[in-house]
Formats: sequence, structure tokens, C-alpha cells
Amino acid sequence: MTYYGRYDYTVPVAPEILEWFLVQRSADIVCRLVPDILHAKVIWWEGFGAYIGSANLSDRAWNSNIEAGVFVDEADLDVGEFRDELETFFDTIEEHSTPLKEEHISHLKQARDARVKVESSLAKAFEGNRKIDGNEGLYAPSKRGKEKRRAAFIKEWDSTLQLMRDLAARVSQPEHRPDWIVPTTPMGLQVDQFLHAFYYQRVRDGTSRPFERLYQENRLSRESALSEALDWWKNGWKLTSGGYHYDAEEAALHRAPGMQARFSRAELRGLTAAEFAAAARHVYALREYAHRQSPVDLGLAADVVDLDLKSEAFARLQYTRKSAHGKSILETLDYVLYGGQDTNIAQRLWDAVDDPRWQIEGMGISTLGEIVGWALPDRFPPRNGRTSKALRALGFDVSVRD
Repeated sequence: MTYYGRYDYTVPVAPEILEWFLVQRSADIVCRLVPDILHAKVIWWEGFGAYIGSANLSDRAWNSNIEAGVFVDEADLDVGEFRDELETFFDTIEEHSTPLKEEHISHLKQARDARVKVESSLAKAFEGNRKIDGNEGLYAPSKRGKEKRRAAFIKEWDSTLQLMRDLAARVSQPEHRPDWIVPTTPMGLQVDQFLHAFYYQRVRDGTSRPFERLYQENRLSRESALSEALDWWKNGWKLTSGGYHYDAEEAALHRAPGMQARFSRAELRGLTAAEFAAAARHVYALREYAHRQSPVDLGLAADVVDLDLKSEAFARLQYTRKSAHGKSILETLDYVLYGGQDTNIAQRLWDAVDDPRWQIEGMGISTLGEIVGWALPDRFPPRNGRTSKALRALGFDVSVRD
């Protein structure tokens, strides 16, 4: 895939999207920037066809705005000189483009921050003197739609929670628990590390993540797939061939009591930045998010790639961030973990990623769900995107959230 985006002071392409391209580090996924003059919206899915129109790649363009465009089937590109013109179009863009670099992203973030301040003031002045009523577009998500998404998340969370608890009860039994795990280890942590090892050593293959293919293979025989995986978990660490190594899983279990203490009701609200970072930097989902960030944006040198350093820096950055209503990360976590009954924790998780009172940039559902597990392992196994992928690879019908 090759993506061409405009580069100018309006920051037409979100820096987070550009960061995604850099993180891929693939010769097959390329991003190039065209200074100032690229305004065309053309998408060519080679082998299928091309879209040519006014809509850019934004939710508003495809769901709310009045836009116009056409889709030309691949076979129809050979009518007249259409294909030649399309190839010439992209050749011309290529000639005027520059490969994306980290420095571009940092500059665009600075430009966006400056522009947001100015535009906010202008928008406020304009709206205060508006002469024509506003238009939300042809489609605008309703409160009812938001409630449906909230209800769907809570239903999925609760059903997967019971699945995790049932699986935890099996994994922690002597016939399935490997000898290197202390029998008194909370069941939630045992199932988390089982799924961690299974995903990284049985599912993930280099940069490939074939969990969907494995789901199709195992969904009609999930008990067989699970039994085989449990036997591998129990005995595989002893094998010299076809087994697994458990250094990472054992280290995580050793860290667990300290993380539970840090995220406890007694300590959480009084954590210093260093104490919070010492615990949060070990949260897998947070580490994955930190990995995708530019080191410069984390206050590090541009050449820093060490994941521990980036995770520590990102955790410290999260400590300083506030919600739109001024809530700190510690207040948001306290609300999620201890702001009500356990039965309503899914509702509070949703609030933490959807409600401006609690929502903090960079704290997604995977990170929060995993922290719930480290803080309350006896009641809630840690959960993140990797957990869902491992379960799906075993044939379970769960939703995968990255």
C-alpha cells in the first residue's frame, strides 16, 4: 500500500495516522507527503477498481458530509485511456512527494497544537454570531446509538469475563498448572499468563498474527483446541523441542504483587509519578501503545528505541495528563476500580474511554481492562487485545479490540 498525503500548515493528515505508517517498518506499506498542492481524493484498489471523488478518509466525509464521487471497476479502467491517465496521475504525485520521516510528524504535531488554539477562538467567535442554523450533516450519531454501543460493550465484557473465569478455573487446576507456577497464584493471573504464552509462542508468527485463521479452524472444535493448549501449557516448558520458554511469564507473576499493591485502594490516589510509572510501565497494552509513539513526543532522544525507556516515559506522560474536566489518571483509575460495585465495572470502563469527565488521551480500553486485572486479580483476570486474540485463536467467539 502506498499512501500520499498533503503536508501544510493546516495539518490535513492526523499525525497519529502518519505514526502508524512509520511503526509498520514494511517495504509494502509506504507513506509519502506532498507539500501544499495535493487536494485530489483518489483511491485505487488494484485489481478491484478506483474511487475518484470529493470525500477524504474521514468519518465525517464518509458518513455525514454531502460528497460526490464515482467508483470505476478495474475492468472499466481499460476503456479509453482511463488506466493510463490514472497511472500518470500517481506518477506525477510520486514525483512531487517526499518519504515520511519522524521529523515531519513532530513538526506537524506542533503545527496542529498551534492551529487548534487559534481555530478554537475563531470558531467560538463565529458560533456566537451565527446567522444560519448549524447542520450536523446527513448522518449524525444519536444518543440512542451511543447507548447501543455502550450496551454492546458491557454485554461483550460480561460474557467474556465469565469465559475467562471458567478458563481460569481450569488453568489453575493441578492437572493443567505447570510446576513453575506457585499454586497460590491468583487464578486470574494464571489464565492471563497462559494466554500470553499461547499468543506469543503459538499464535503470533513474526509480524503475522493469524488468529482469525485459527479461529475458523478451531471454532467447531474449541474443546479439542483448548485441551491441546492446556497440555502444552502444563508440560511444554520441559520439552527441548516444540515446547515453550517462560521467562517473561514468570517475571510477570513475580511483579504482580507489587502492581496489585500500587493499584490498590489504599495506595492508588497517593502515587507519585515515579511510583505510578514503575507499575504502569509493565502493563502490556500500555507498552504496546508506547512502542508506537515517537520517542521525541515522549521527551526522549530521537534515536531511542528501547521499549522499557519508552514505556517509562509514556507512563510518566500519562501521569501529567488530565481529562477535559480536569480529572487525573489516578482519579480516573480510582473511579474505574473503586467507584462502585464490581458488577458495574464494565460501565465504568466505558465511561473512562467515552465520558469527557474521565477520558484521558492514550488510555484505551485494553490498557484500562488490563489494569483492572492487575489490581483485582482474584475477581477480574487481566484483559487486553492480546487476550482476546488468544481466545479467538482457540475458537472462542470474542471481539478483538486493538
